[in-house]
Amino acid sequence: MREQIIALSAKVVDEDELARALSLFDPVWDSLSPGEQARVLHLLVERVTYDGGDGTLAITFRPTGIKALAKEREVAAC
Repeated sequence: MREQIIALSAKVVDEDELARALSLFDPVWDSLSPGEQARVLHLLVERVTYDGGDGTLAITFRPTGIKALAKEREVAAC
């Protein structure tokens, strides 16, 4: 159980990481082709659910999506 908790903790995105990634997102998004935008969305979003009865939309993000995107950006910058 302890190993599972440690593994899950490693997948949590901290608030500073998220803020840093989002602050860089708009200019990057605008520079991407539609195919690249689709790839980024696939990397970040796990599931989108719409409930027509309630008129609600729920987005489930991939737990490691932001970290993977940040890592790709770091590699591209080198």
